[in-house]
Amino acid sequence: MDNQERPPFRDMQGLLNFALRETAREDAEGQEALPMDPERRIWLEDALRNLSVDLVHELKRSLQLLNSDKCLDSNELPGEYEDALDSITDTVGSIDSANDFQKIGGLTLIPKCLDSPHPGIRWRTGHLISTLTQNNPYCQKQVVRANLVPTLLKMIEEDSDETVRVRCFSAISSIARGCQEAQQELAKHDGFSVFLRTLQSNSEKLKTKAAFLLTALCRDNLEFRDTLCKMGLAEQIIGLLYTDRDSTHEHLLSALLSLVRAHNPARIECQRTNLGLQKILVDKIEECKGQESLKEEEEYCKEILDLCFGDDPVEDR
Repeated sequence: MDNQERPPFRDMQGLLNFALRETAREDAEGQEALPMDPERRIWLEDALRNLSVDLVHELKRSLQLLNSDKCLDSNELPGEYEDALDSITDTVGSIDSANDFQKIGGLTLIPKCLDSPHPGIRWRTGHLISTLTQNNPYCQKQVVRANLVPTLLKMIEEDSDETVRVRCFSAISSIARGCQEAQQELAKHDGFSVFLRTLQSNSEKLKTKAAFLLTALCRDNLEFRDTLCKMGLAEQIIGLLYTDRDSTHEHLLSALLSLVRAHNPARIECQRTNLGLQKILVDKIEECKGQESLKEEEEYCKEILDLCFGDDPVEDR
């Protein structure tokens, strides 16, 4: 094999896929495991040594393109800039590559891309932030310190394009999950109010994402449960459960369950007779019976019913 041949992968995930394909091919051919051919070993070692260098070079090339003022020109066709963002997002799928992106100054171009007149550039930038920060504590903190959270919260509410709003919400979720610094930043910039207003959106995707994030925040932080309970989250969710059933109801029930677990003030709020929650839950349990696709929704209803309307009295904290 020619040592100069370009490897058929661009990152560690690509290398893994390549190895799996080769293993599957050898298994299909009935080949026994044999020591690696020395020439093949040299080629793979060389490819691995050059891989990170190649990726950083590609990142820098894409960033140089995005740094052009044409990225902000409404008369400019956005195709090549969208392709650059797609390329970066593909490249930073691994934690090491995501960290490299930040270290070469990639985050400095994010505000500019979020401010683009082209929705395709804006939503791709939101998607890039999600990819960078997904299960990556280092990038989560760097994004917070780059002051991107207030911008994303504003775009969730004000951007004219639904896809942009959805991608920005995904970015906020990725930044916030498991990151205390990001969660405090959300509280500082009234992010909870944004999430509650998002629950009233006409977009099922946005409502689902808001409910999903509220579930995680209530589960992770008792202080947030106090705050959200006082802001009327329980009453708002119950009101939404009166609407015709759609895909958001399961996620709304999950958020309500996270709110009332081990939190007596929320349970007491749910017991208000004028809210009619008990009847909603009983009706939903009956509606879900025997439907495998609604099994989780049924379980949420049963647990909320037991927590809020079981035989044990709910005592104030």
